[in-house]
Amino acid sequence: MTDETTDLILTLVSEALDVDPAELDTDAELADVEGWDSLRQLNVMIAIEESTGVAMEPDDLREMTTLGRIAQLVVARQGR
Repeated sequence: MTDETTDLILTLVSEALDVDPAELDTDAELADVEGWDSLRQLNVMIAIEESTGVAMEPDDLREMTTLGRIAQLVVARQGR
């Protein structure tokens, strides 16, 4: 996983939640982050697709449990 990918994910999630990226921890469970819900999760997935050109799969929503895991999914999809 690249720092660039992680930084992008931090930015996209912080924008979706309207919080400072410094407030987000890449290992924290997103379900425990204030303001995180299924609609914001879907918005993040769409933002990832638009920002990276990577097509995410519907099953990826279940895998989007931490910021670090989201970055791993993006890198895996880029490698296809």
